[in-house]
Amino acid sequence: MLHEKEDKCQANVTSGVCYSVIGIHGMAGAGEMFEGATGKACPKFTSLNVLKQKLEEELRGKRILLVLDDVWYNNKNSGDREDLQKLISPVNLGKAGSRILVTSRTEAALVTLGAAKERCIPISNLGDEVFLEMFMHYALRDARPEQWVHGLRETQTVEFWRSQKDRDLMNDTMGALWWSYQYLDEQVRRCLAYCSIFPRRHKLRRDELVKLWVAEGFIKTSKPEEEMEDVAKNYFDELLSASFLQLGGKETQFVELDGEVDYFTIHDLLCDLAEEVSGSDCLRIEKGFTGEVPQDVRYLFVGTYDEEMLTEKISGLKHLRTLIINDIIWLKSDGSELLASMFTMLKGLRKLRVLNMTVARERRSGFGFSFSFPDSIGQLKHLRYFGFMVPVAHKLTVPSAFTKLYHMQVVNFGSTKLLEFSSGKDMMNLVNLRCVMSWTDLDFPNVGRLKWLQNLPYFTIKKKQGYESHQLKHLNKLQGKAAYPSLEVQAEVLEGLCTSKYLERLEIRDYHAKRIPSWLMREHNGGPKNLHTLRVDGWSQLGPAPDLGAFIHLHSLVFHNCSWDTLPGDMDHLASLKKLEIWICKNMRLLPMLPKSLEEFKVRGCSRDAWDTLPGNNMEHQLPLLRKLEIRECENIKSLPTLPKSLEEFRVEDCSWDALPGNMEHLTSLKMLNIQSCKNIRSLPTLPKSLEEFRVENCSFDALPGNTEHLTALKKLEIRSCKNIRSLPTLPKSLEEITVKRCSDEFIRSCRTAGDPNCQKIEHIPNRTFN
Repeated sequence: MLHEKEDKCQANVTSGVCYSVIGIHGMAGAGEMFEGATGKACPKFTSLNVLKQKLEEELRGKRILLVLDDVWYNNKNSGDREDLQKLISPVNLGKAGSRILVTSRTEAALVTLGAAKERCIPISNLGDEVFLEMFMHYALRDARPEQWVHGLRETQTVEFWRSQKDRDLMNDTMGALWWSYQYLDEQVRRCLAYCSIFPRRHKLRRDELVKLWVAEGFIKTSKPEEEMEDVAKNYFDELLSASFLQLGGKETQFVELDGEVDYFTIHDLLCDLAEEVSGSDCLRIEKGFTGEVPQDVRYLFVGTYDEEMLTEKISGLKHLRTLIINDIIWLKSDGSELLASMFTMLKGLRKLRVLNMTVARERRSGFGFSFSFPDSIGQLKHLRYFGFMVPVAHKLTVPSAFTKLYHMQVVNFGSTKLLEFSSGKDMMNLVNLRCVMSWTDLDFPNVGRLKWLQNLPYFTIKKKQGYESHQLKHLNKLQGKAAYPSLEVQAEVLEGLCTSKYLERLEIRDYHAKRIPSWLMREHNGGPKNLHTLRVDGWSQLGPAPDLGAFIHLHSLVFHNCSWDTLPGDMDHLASLKKLEIWICKNMRLLPMLPKSLEEFKVRGCSRDAWDTLPGNNMEHQLPLLRKLEIRECENIKSLPTLPKSLEEFRVEDCSWDALPGNMEHLTSLKMLNIQSCKNIRSLPTLPKSLEEFRVENCSFDALPGNTEHLTALKKLEIRSCKNIRSLPTLPKSLEEITVKRCSDEFIRSCRTAGDPNCQKIEHIPNRTFN
């Protein structure tokens, strides 16, 4: 703990403030705080309250930094909550500006101490290279490492070093992890153990894990109104809060409305823990596996498909509940025989609940492959999760036997757009079906009888028995994509929707009606208050866009291939809007003033008759929070206004202006600049020193900016298809990667020739690519 000293001392050079350091080891609590704050031994007080009062007197009015490292906390134990709050209560009387820095494996500990959730910062894993660099810095930071290893020389007996070789150095660490694990609920522990079937560093998606856990029966609900998926998500969040799962990043997911989804990983130590607690229940078979498969294994992940292994080692696993084949099963022209053989072997796995595989035809076998999985699928009576993922160009026929799998909850047919049901009318028998994943229309009638459906792809509503709009009436659990009305019933369907007040995302595609649904535009309640994302795709109605004034809570707005000629004039009133995308709206002639809250703005595919500049003369004042700007295929825009200093990413492609904005040098937040196919730009201006990534492609200028040497933050430089560039400027020492492709042969040759000036300028760059 640090607090300001009141006596005279030499002030800190940088801050002008002098601090004293109070070391608190472990959770010794208020007594050790008292000793550190007063410099005296802590006397024996009659009660903890008296000690607390004395400590408060010592700390009152002083500015304090309290650091609590590795706080352990069990949110099911009220005593832990009280102890944490008592520990920091004296600090609350500190001077304004006092701070508490806490690290813990559980977010709940930080929240209990009073931290807002948005101020809890997840600590990501150190990369292997970064970890090695840190180790080398502290362990061997000069040319004489023997000076830093005194302890190693003090014990030189052979017996000592032999004992150290066999010592389990991770025992203490695993003990701490075991403590955290023991405080998880039994069902949450089962979910964690199940994750041990996946390879290390495997990208796990929340929704996918939730579906698997539900299918396996791990989820227990205590209330009739509780959805199993909601309980499973709570389990997931508990594992995330306790750091058993870690946010890894985002990855593209085309079928998602937002295009990206979070993925999560499990640290290697926690993988070890999960494997230990799962015992022989869980197993993964990866490339090079030579061991035996336990006969009592329940959950199996196969990383590399091997027909022989399936025949000899897997088909006899009578207790198997999960079989995930993560490899593509390549089929030849007679693929039906292989599938028939495979499912014949699988039908003996009578306890199977989860079966997941991906099949495709070998490329040399041609396109347009059509196949079906055999009727023997009907013998897997306990199947709840069936993934049979097929590529776009392949046709899949679902056999009638599939409709006898009455326990089925989740089906995933992959990206195929050619899906056919042999007995579509019998699909209503799958009364437990909760989720259907596919890229194509589900062409079977009476979907309204599947009352547990939470998710399904496009379902065409039309004036035909079994496909009427009232089929959706009782599907109150639907989320995500649900209906695709035919032209004659569009207005009827959309007007009849009674959406949840918690609706967060809405996508309207190929809408042809003359007016927008009234429930969506009610101004008296500000529109759907939780609607944050709206995407309108293919609205063919001519004239101005509908009024958007009701969407005051909207965060993201995307217009794609719409026929309007103008956007609403009151766009600037959307005070919560952070992201706006306008793609291929070729009739649009006018762009109104945009809201000041905007952080991301993308425009693509404007026609020659569209607006010739962005709104306003000074984006610095009109869009002061803008971080990302992307302008592509907008030939009519001749120039840009002054850009805001908040800009971090700027991308231009296939535009006709002859110069970048004049204030580029002053964009002190800019980290990424991408210029592509802007052939009228003959030279580049001075760029900001904050730039980290710079990419140019298919441009006419013959030189990079003159101040390139002074771009001291630059890490990545790409030059592609720039035939006029013949030489490189002096490059900054910070550069880690350079790519030169499809430029003149002379230029590329000079970069590869030792002793050439261009080659000399890139010698310090670790990663170099030329083609």
